[in-house]
Amino acid sequence: MPIITAAALYAGFAFALGFLLGVCRVLLLEPALGPLAATILELPVILALTWLAARRLVLSRGQTWTLPHAALVGLLAFVLLQAAELALTPWTFPADRPWAQSLRERTLAPAGQLGLAAQLLFAAFPALARRLRHNQA
Repeated sequence: MPIITAAALYAGFAFALGFLLGVCRVLLLEPALGPLAATILELPVILALTWLAARRLVLSRGQTWTLPHAALVGLLAFVLLQAAELALTPWTFPADRPWAQSLRERTLAPAGQLGLAAQLLFAAFPALARRLRHNQA
C-alpha cells in the first residue's frame, strides 16, 4: 500500500471517528458538563481507537516500512485531517460570526488546545507503533 493511501485511510478513520464522537460530545456531554470536561471524556476513547488503527496499519506492513515511512504516514494523515476539518468549518460554526473568528476562538479555548494535542499524538502514533514493533522484533 502506498504511503499516501495509508495516510488517507488513517486520516479518514480518525475523521469519521472524530465526527461521530464529536456529535455525541456536543449533543450529550457538553450541555451537562461543559466543553472542557466533555473533551476530557472523549479524548481517551478517540486516542485509544486511533492508536489501535495506527498499530494495525503498521503491523500490516511487516518490515517494509522504516520509521521514517511511518512518521510520514502520520504527518500526511495529520495534514489530511486538518484539511478535512477546515473544509467542514463553515458548516460547524455559528452563522452570526465569521468562521475564521469562530475557528480562532474554538482553537484557543482549553478544549481546543486539548483537541490539538490529541491530533498531534494521532500524528505520532504510526511512528510510535513502528518503533515499538521494531523493539519487540
